[in-house]
Amino acid sequence: MRSCGCSPRRTGGGCWSPPVGRLAAIEAIGEAALAAIATRASLAGVRVLIGAGRTEEPLDPVRVLSNRSSGRMGFALAEAARDLGYGVTVIAGEVSVGPPAGVEVVRVRTAGEMLREVRRREKAHEILVMAAAVADYRPRQAAPGKIPSGRRDLALALEPTTDILSSLRGRRAGKVTIGFALETERDAARARAKLEHKGCDLLVVNNPLRPGSEFGGETNEVLFLYPDGTEAPFPRASKLEVGREILRRAEEIRQRMEEPRRRAEKKRPRAEGIRTRARKKPARRPVRG
Repeated sequence: MRSCGCSPRRTGGGCWSPPVGRLAAIEAIGEAALAAIATRASLAGVRVLIGAGRTEEPLDPVRVLSNRSSGRMGFALAEAARDLGYGVTVIAGEVSVGPPAGVEVVRVRTAGEMLREVRRREKAHEILVMAAAVADYRPRQAAPGKIPSGRRDLALALEPTTDILSSLRGRRAGKVTIGFALETERDAARARAKLEHKGCDLLVVNNPLRPGSEFGGETNEVLFLYPDGTEAPFPRASKLEVGREILRRAEEIRQRMEEPRRRAEKKRPRAEGIRTRARKKPARRPVRG
């Protein structure tokens, strides 16, 4: 019920009673159900592409360079989008949790594979949310066999991977693009530099060192950054609730993008009607007696 905006009523029971337990009023449940149905109908045909999980870059046939992302935030986004009525595709790297039912899942392993799949599919999706933790660097060359153990020192030559969102700049006109940025320090200037570099309509910033926002946890606390300088902190909540908030903001952006087209469509029939009325009637042929 909470996902529809209808929460149980708080009771005032004794000290052993749970603080929430009474069913919400039937009228409130009915209104929430109708609102949810209307939302699903309005989002029919709108597709969301989500990047989730972590990438792994091979060092040799048995070792990889990776990170601690579990994929939980990306899958929570997919679950929220599915429940709202969006068509959902998830491009998932390695994950520590299972995907929600009812969504398309495309499996990848490396940053290069995720880049290829995102570029293949993004044009067919009105909203793109890159919640995946994509490796920033990869080994310049993976060893063909297992690197022998026992060495005192081992030097690795790394090269940067391609930033997926920045590679899409200029390709998604009229479509919503949302990125994630992991920052272990509150550095607004650095986060804003990432927002500009990636060309996002919205950047979601989180700190996995903050209590309640850890890797693999059930909750998250984020900061929303917009290109116009707006900052909107979102307090700690379940990752499903954070996912709903991200999608709510994505839909606001999408509706603003759609507004000029809707206004143009409203004007078009009137203009066509004026042109139709202005046409001359064909001359009537004389009647021969």
